[in-house]
Amino acid sequence: ASASASAAAAENDVLDEPPVHLSLDEVEKRQRQLEAINREKKRLLAQTLAARRAKTQNETTALNQIQLELQQLDSTLHCDVSINRERIEQAIREYDAAKKNFERAEQEFVQAKLRLHQKQELKEQLTEHLLIIIQHSEQRKAKKLEELMQKLELSEKRAEEEIAAEAAQAEARARHEVEQLLVLKEKERELLQRASHISTGSASSLTVPASTTAATTTPSSSTPATPTPSQAKMEAAALASAAASAATQEAAAGAALT
Repeated sequence: ASASASAAAAENDVLDEPPVHLSLDEVEKRQRQLEAINREKKRLLAQTLAARRAKTQNETTALNQIQLELQQLDSTLHCDVSINRERIEQAIREYDAAKKNFERAEQEFVQAKLRLHQKQELKEQLTEHLLIIIQHSEQRKAKKLEELMQKLELSEKRAEEEIAAEAAQAEARARHEVEQLLVLKEKERELLQRASHISTGSASSLTVPASTTAATTTPSSSTPATPTPSQAKMEAAALASAAASAATQEAAAGAALT
């Protein structure tokens, strides 16, 4: 723009000069100036045309792009509209079917509600009848139980007396078993003492010299015979069995006392 303004200013200066009688050199110089100005104008015009052409091409490209996008939007819109129309038609068909099902279900609901009220009334009547039957049955049962209780009063007293007598007998038997158990324990202690004496006596007899064995082997008529080790073992076994039976009797006696 500044170059075109300067060229226009130079041209105006050349054109505005008053006509004078010029020499050939000045005429050629002026002609060269005019040619330079014209070349500058042509260059500027070519630049302007190129810029306009480029701008027009860019605008054309932009318009084509916009037109293409609008076509794509129209195509998308047409596709969406067709899809939505199909969905709307399908929804209308489903709505009609659902409406028919609802009307049929509503009729069934009314009929079912009527049957429900009828069954509820029947249930209440049967429940009331059942309560009456149970009440009469309980009254008869109470009357019968009262009669039975009156009849069983004497038998209960007799049963209590028999139970008390059996308890007293059981206590006496338990006491007797405890006494027997104490006697058995006393015998057990005596047998243990005898077994210990026998074992100590047999050990001492094994350590006696041979010279004194003959003198001690002849028992006198006044002293009792000393049991042998085998007899001691037999007595110990009998003692163990007696202790076991005594423990059993003690447990039974304790259970009887409790």
